[in-house]
Amino acid sequence: MSRAALALLLLASCTGSPASNEANASANSEADGVRVIALPESLAEISGLAVASPTSLFAHDDEQAMVREISVENGRILRSFRFGGRGDFEGIAAPDGRIFVITSEGMLSSFAAAADGATVTPETVDTGAGEQCEIEGLSLAPQPGRLLILCKEIRGRGNRGRLLILAWDIAARRLAPFIDADLEEALGENRRGFAPSSIDWDAGRRRIVIVSARNRLLLELDERGRVTNQRVLEALRHPQAEGVAVMPNGALAIADERGDSGGSGRLTVYPTAR
Repeated sequence: MSRAALALLLLASCTGSPASNEANASANSEADGVRVIALPESLAEISGLAVASPTSLFAHDDEQAMVREISVENGRILRSFRFGGRGDFEGIAAPDGRIFVITSEGMLSSFAAAADGATVTPETVDTGAGEQCEIEGLSLAPQPGRLLILCKEIRGRGNRGRLLILAWDIAARRLAPFIDADLEEALGENRRGFAPSSIDWDAGRRRIVIVSARNRLLLELDERGRVTNQRVLEALRHPQAEGVAVMPNGALAIADERGDSGGSGRLTVYPTAR
């Protein structure tokens, strides 16, 4: 069995959930090495993840113009800084120390990572992606200097089993298609409720990782948009998966909003398969 397949198999087979702690993060390490972390109340509506360092992630929530760096070891907030503005923030990427955050309507803000407690002034540009779809994710791209923009609802076309990913050229400020694929046959029964909620480009394995919160689906695709693996996430552990990131060591991090059942947001970190 491949390392990638083994890692995904863990997602379907693990059980259990963390104890809620609204004031502070708390981590629960399970027998299989998976860490399930209950996040602070400030991240109850966690929406996007991006790698900050080998041991930490940048995260944001839906409505606050704030980025928090959190430890993948215990969920502690290492620093928080504001970038101003308003919007329905749906994705984050962090190439070379610069941070990009995108709204559901395609407004892309960029700024340098700042010290704890700081407020930065972002540079904001309308990518035009909002004219094509409701946006739900952002990540680095296979090509340096570009970002991938993930569509959730494609305007005027519907998206039952359809995947649309756009590419943004940072320097040229130009939008282009990246993947526009009908995945209905490849997804099979999993096409029902398919509504992508987060994306990450895994440079180490040359794969695209996508989660779909509505039907708890985790997808792996190659650079052409062909599905190479898919798993349904365990329901108790993943009530509403809204963020995904692949750590430099290959560990897979998934962030969940607290969902309708209340409690806290959570971060689940699956170890590197061996």
